Order: sequence, then structure tokens, then C-alpha cells
Amino acid sequence: KPHTGYYVVCPDDYKEAIAAIEEFRPIFEDEAIEEIGHNIKYDLTLLKWHGFEVKGKFMDTMIAHMMTEPEVNKLELDHLATLYLNYEKIPTSQLIGEKGDDQKSMRDVPLGQLAEYACEDADITLQISEVIRQSVSEREAEQLCYEVECPLTTVLVNMEYEGIRI
Repeated sequence: KPHTGYYVVCPDDYKEAIAAIEEFRPIFEDEAIEEIGHNIKYDLTLLKWHGFEVKGKFMDTMIAHMMTEPEVNKLELDHLATLYLNYEKIPTSQLIGEKGDDQKSMRDVPLGQLAEYACEDADITLQISEVIRQSVSEREAEQLCYEVECPLTTVLVNMEYEGIRI
């Protein structure tokens, strides 16, 4: 639901973190639930390497944006938030600094700030997906986006996980 978000803390201990994520397995495995993300391949890969298979349909705002604006190669969520929502989101650099030797880890960010940042990312991604679906439809790119490109995400995740023989 737009303007709503929840942040779940994963403990530092690996077994405890997996147990926390395990609570979401029924959601991940429910093929009736559409997962929406920005560069969702990253999330699906991370989950796969930790024993979680995400099923169902996927909507990736990064891929959908490429279907609607192929000539624009700015794919970052911050850029899409400005482009589609006229909204400036919290930049990652505000939390951990600019890239370089002095950049902090997300683990160094106070929990309240981290939760606000993560919930905003999820909310903005959802809001962008609602707007970008209209653009995909206007460009008559639904079949390419939803039946080819987005489903290929799981193929790429599995190829990276399994590896390929060359």
C-alpha cells in the first residue's frame, strides 16, 4: 500500500537471520503474489544463495523503465523517483557517505535511520511501479516487459547460482 512500509531487522548471527527470513517463506513461495522491486535480480539472488526460492510474477521498475525510456541510461531508484514521482528520496550517501575508503557500512547506520531509508525505498518502488505500468502500456510494451524481460530475471538468477559450463 503506498506511503506504508515495514522494516524487519535481520540479526547479525547467520542462523538467527535465516530464521527471521524463514517467516516470509510462505510469501516468497506463493505464486499468486506479485513481487515488485527495483533491480529485483539482486534481491532474488541474495535470497537464492540463502535457500529461498521466490515464485510468482515479478515487476522490476528498472526493467520496466528500460522498456519505456530505452535511450535514458540512468537507472538508479533516486533518478526514477524524481522522474516519475517528482520526489527526492534519501540518498544512500546521506547515510554512509560517498564511495571511497571512508564510506561506512549500512550496519553502521542507526536503526531508526536505516528503517526509514529501507521503508522509503520499498514505498517509492511501489509508487513508481504504478506509474510506470501506464508508460509500459502506452508504449505497447506489456508483452515484452511482463512476459519476456521480467520473467527472464529468474532464469538469470538460476544461471548465476548454478553456473554454466563453457
